Amino acid sequence: MCNVFWRWLIIQKPKIFLITGLSGSGKTLLLKSLEDEGFFTVDNVPPHLIRNFLNIACTTDIKKIAIVSDIRWKKSSELIEAFLNLDKYIPCDMEVKKIFLNSERTVLLNRFIKSRRSHPLNLPIEEAIDKEISILNPVKDISDLIIDTSNSEPTELRKRFLELIEEKSIQLSLDIISFGFKHGFPQTADYVFDMRY
Repeated sequence: MCNVFWRWLIIQKPKIFLITGLSGSGKTLLLKSLEDEGFFTVDNVPPHLIRNFLNIACTTDIKKIAIVSDIRWKKSSELIEAFLNLDKYIPCDMEVKKIFLNSERTVLLNRFIKSRRSHPLNLPIEEAIDKEISILNPVKDISDLIIDTSNSEPTELRKRFLELIEEKSIQLSLDIISFGFKHGFPQTADYVFDMRY
């Protein structure tokens, strides 16, 4: 009975995932996936309101929350300050994890070209990507978890993230991929065997 009670207490501890990263790296996609998993999600939270949001979260019975705050808030210094000082103002017994979504520059460029969306910094796309990378490097350095989404399909990103945040026993997973050398090596491969001969 005591074990069941303590397990209940652990489950009730709020889990907050504060997500940021480069524009086009999949933050909105990840947020929608977490919403499907029962998380309360909020997109584009101004950095100076993160502290207030955490205070409110302490008073509710919502136990799984995901928040996105990123470069769309033009005052990038506030975003950096909010992430750097986050540990100082966690208001109650909650688990807060800082998640940074990263992606290769060429992949981000292709995603913006395909979607035809403008970059939040309102600069020429290549200049905007470079500027955003330099602005967010301090945030990336202090993040608890950095996920590279360069070669991730939406379903794979969701699966990877859920595996990283869930507390479950590690199981061996083996993915076998067949590919053509003319298209290059699969970048996610740990081992490559040449079966042509």
